[in-house]
Amino acid sequence: MDNKTIILIIALILLSFGVIPAIAADTELIAGMPKNASSAEVIVYIFNLAVAIGAFLAVVIIVMAGIEWMTSEGNPSKVEGAKDKIKNTLLGVAILIGCYLILGVINPSLTTIKINNLSCSNGIVVTTVATADAKSKQVCISENISSISYSIASTVEWNFPADTLLAVYTFSGENYTGTKTEYSCENGGCSGSFGDISGVKSIYFLKKEAGFYLYDQVNYKTSAKPYPYHLSTSIPDLGEFSNFTGSIKKIDPNPAVDNSAYLGIGFTDPNYTGACTFIGENVSNMNGPATEKYTSPIQTNSMSSMIVNKGYIGTNSFSPDKGTIILYSAADCGESTSTSIEIKMCPINIFGVQKNIIGIGGQCPTWNDGDEVMSLWISGPIGIALSTAPTGLGTYGKCRYFDLSKIDGTCEDIRKYSDIFNPSGGVKPKSFITIEAQGK
Repeated sequence: MDNKTIILIIALILLSFGVIPAIAADTELIAGMPKNASSAEVIVYIFNLAVAIGAFLAVVIIVMAGIEWMTSEGNPSKVEGAKDKIKNTLLGVAILIGCYLILGVINPSLTTIKINNLSCSNGIVVTTVATADAKSKQVCISENISSISYSIASTVEWNFPADTLLAVYTFSGENYTGTKTEYSCENGGCSGSFGDISGVKSIYFLKKEAGFYLYDQVNYKTSAKPYPYHLSTSIPDLGEFSNFTGSIKKIDPNPAVDNSAYLGIGFTDPNYTGACTFIGENVSNMNGPATEKYTSPIQTNSMSSMIVNKGYIGTNSFSPDKGTIILYSAADCGESTSTSIEIKMCPINIFGVQKNIIGIGGQCPTWNDGDEVMSLWISGPIGIALSTAPTGLGTYGKCRYFDLSKIDGTCEDIRKYSDIFNPSGGVKPKSFITIEAQGK
């Protein structure tokens, strides 16, 4: 073997151990090169490839040298040239095989490609199915996907930090359809060999966030809906989730950071009207018994709108700067009422998260049975839902919600709302629920 050949081989080896691994570690330059291979694995891959290519070239050179020898017609120089090519080729093959055997004796793993699993700090690592035009590879799934374009062959690992997810829903069809499988993540993070999601075509991650989660079945299950509906602000129309609430799960902010709890008022009709209930706890069955924090069960699959706000824990009432609500037995908060008519006022003691529907009669002891709420005055970020239901748990009636963002000014005339005020029909507010609000 001449000096030029030796120099060429050394140059190729240096190139293989330097430039090529640096590039190939992040790209797929050669067919079969794993995309997530390390530089060491790329070197092993190139070495094995060099042995294969060397063997192939050796066969080609020997065949060509044999043809050259056979067609030399006894020419001594051509015969010697052919012999030298065969001899050098066999020497080169011996060197390649010798290197391969020596490395294998020193450490068998030096001649074997072992691909480390893909690292995914927040997601599910899966292996895809190899196809005719694409190689098998590992993918990290960490966001909702309505249509998975590749086929999942196996699940390598789940890795989600604790308290980041409530559940993961997988579906056999696209757009969250087909057979659904639920993986609950509430007891710690979804980690390790948590479950095999091979074959799924869409996936939804239910993140754990403060607010309310609406489920279309009791006991926090879903059936008609692919996954729960989350809300942390008031919504006047639940849209596609209207009349689909069978249970409600409540997640409060971190008490170490924010000493507050989410509170809600659910309504059976849009725009915060219809029958209503105070919601200050988890409700496993909307048709279950009334409690101090779930005042009037409004039946499963009947809620259409919801007021959502936060109340502060640790006190039995809101602080004074939250404002005031005053009920009046006269129109226009008594401003334009004749002085000959007695105007009764009823300041409301605004309770916090421990209170339920409060009877107006009990709150306003000076009012007689015939007295009616005709207007109300609001000051500050607080709201009130007036109800025609008598006081007490489990009672029903028509409700309507008011805060500063929903009235013109600070005084509101109740007489224009026939659903809660119709003296000829015996309809008038008899109770109320108070809650913090943003106001305007």
